[in-house]
Amino acid sequence: MPDNTVNIERYGIRELLQKAARLSAKNEAAAAEAFSRGERFNVFHVCKVDHYENLHSAILAEWLNPQGSHGQGDFFLKLFLCRVDKDFADIFGSEKATAYTEYSFDEGRLDILIVNDAKHAVILENKIYAADQDSQLKRYEKFAKKEFGAGNFRIFYLTLDGSNASDNSGKGVAYTPISYCRTILGWMEDCIRSVYDKPLIRESMIQYQSLVRELTGVTMDKKIENELIEEMKHSPDGVAAIVSAYPAWERSVLEEHLFAPLKKFSEENGLQFGINETFWTKEKWGKFYFEVAPKLLIVFEYEHRGRNNFYYGITDLRDNRPEKRNLPGLSGGNDGWRYGWHYLDQHRNWTPEDVAQIAGDKGKFLGYITDAVKNLLQMMEDNHIL
Repeated sequence: MPDNTVNIERYGIRELLQKAARLSAKNEAAAAEAFSRGERFNVFHVCKVDHYENLHSAILAEWLNPQGSHGQGDFFLKLFLCRVDKDFADIFGSEKATAYTEYSFDEGRLDILIVNDAKHAVILENKIYAADQDSQLKRYEKFAKKEFGAGNFRIFYLTLDGSNASDNSGKGVAYTPISYCRTILGWMEDCIRSVYDKPLIRESMIQYQSLVRELTGVTMDKKIENELIEEMKHSPDGVAAIVSAYPAWERSVLEEHLFAPLKKFSEENGLQFGINETFWTKEKWGKFYFEVAPKLLIVFEYEHRGRNNFYYGITDLRDNRPEKRNLPGLSGGNDGWRYGWHYLDQHRNWTPEDVAQIAGDKGKFLGYITDAVKNLLQMMEDNHIL
């Protein structure tokens, strides 16, 4: 047998993958059953909360606020502080604390500020989609030192995956990165267990937790996930081998099922197709693009590392380019995106599950991309941009 086959057998990879596939099918069946029972209805999702960071901040601040309408006093805040900074939780008198959202000061605005009567403070910067502002955390720290005094505050930087702030924003600042996928989901689990006898609060938290799981790609049923973890414990070498091979598998899948067809599509339509190297390293601003003419491109780009928050639009760097304006269906035009941009309606965040779906959807996502490009080309022609 070839060496790679021997390794597959030796590490138990084949058996592990077969068990994982069975559990994945079980998870899909459970999700379908939950949908049929109405358990996938989510008021937060219906109201498009996932698109707006300020709404996430308002929801989190309400639960973190000891004076909040939930009526549980500082219990939720204590659970949060114990999870993110146990030492500070011990000195932070939370009973008389108050949470504020969009708190303005001379050099900026804090997403969430929690202050107690002893002038101790918690600052929470919420970054789901937006990029860091210039010297953002540095300005927050300067304000906090002046307002509360050194050692009397903590700054937490909340992202989907626990990323660090940019050097321009946070270099030299004492802050703690936390994540939706671990910190918030874990905290919500703690909170939900504590309000088992308070159905309105419990159900609202379960629905928000479900939304966060969707945003972060943590969509597997918890019971099935635990079954998979137990199987993985029995095959540590196989798990290590799979994790090691994942980047190569992911690249192969995307090349075969998405980028090779897109390159062919480009050739058939007189375009030049390209991918920047940042796309493969998953750093911020990775992109693939279609060159319509020199310095005129249709670009699909993600905003955050890990291929999160994909959007598309037109970049026009020509000397004789038209005036800046939004094309139909696009929004937010600026100097970089002169005619607007649009968030992807499918696979906005590329988790491993998304990559697998792209491989198995029989060209559905490929069609979505090519249709978007055709639509932009038509709008460019209609608006005399070409």
